[in-house]
Amino acid sequence: MFHAGFYRLKSRHPLARLAALVLAVMAVVVLLAIGVFAIAVLALGGMVFALMRALRAPRAATTGHAATATRDTQGVIEGEFRVVDHDAHGHATHS
Repeated sequence: MFHAGFYRLKSRHPLARLAALVLAVMAVVVLLAIGVFAIAVLALGGMVFALMRALRAPRAATTGHAATATRDTQGVIEGEFRVVDHDAHGHATHS
């Protein structure tokens, strides 16, 4: 269906075909260069972000009770909870 439309775009002149091939290769090279540049920018941004996070990380004191408390509670999420019982059929009942 689309093949007939593309066939009309082909030129029989060898220089026109060569020019079209050169333009197509140049377009592919430009798109690849843009992709490589984008990946490099993202990688560099990720490294800068990781470095900034590492430099900004809080340092625990090496002595005293506060350092032990901070180390012991690191990663703990506090919140409220409610006990849920199950009846004989396995359905949850709130107490």
